Amino acid sequence: MQLQKFDKIVKKFMLIFLVLTVTAAGFNGFFLKWTLRDGDPNFGLEAYLEGTAKRPFAHRVLVPNVVKTIADAIPADAKEKLSKRLIERREVEKKYAQAIVPEKYVIEYYLTIIFAFLSLFAAVWVLRSIVNEVTGDKVVGTLTACLYALLGSVHTKESITIAKRINPSKTTSNLS
Repeated sequence: MQLQKFDKIVKKFMLIFLVLTVTAAGFNGFFLKWTLRDGDPNFGLEAYLEGTAKRPFAHRVLVPNVVKTIADAIPADAKEKLSKRLIERREVEKKYAQAIVPEKYVIEYYLTIIFAFLSLFAAVWVLRSIVNEVTGDKVVGTLTACLYALLGSVHTKESITIAKRINPSKTTSNLS
């Protein structure tokens, strides 16, 4: 009886790990291609946070408002230390050549990345559940959801051209 319960827990953990890993791979590919549209005055992260994004992008306010609220809730001294540490380490710029993390919004930038990843993970998990219900096959549901997560990371000639147009000053050789 205990062994069956343990086996069930291990299988669930392995499933979560699989979906999390595939989601991370898909998100990495997507972020490699688009970052947060850094440097684009029309719909880059700074435009959202400052409320200057052009329509129809100006109406996308949920994540920027949540991110600003969380960043404002961080005590000033902790926020200063965290900002300084993130600016010094430059983890995103090291891994993604086209990323431009604005120093005045460094915490908001990292929070937005976290929310984007968690949103993708939640979408993949919900899609998996829906396909499981519709087909009655857990394997099909899991594979479909994993494929969905990976589709955002597919690089096309058009997407590479757009990424180069957004940040011509940054090298995008890693996109080719």
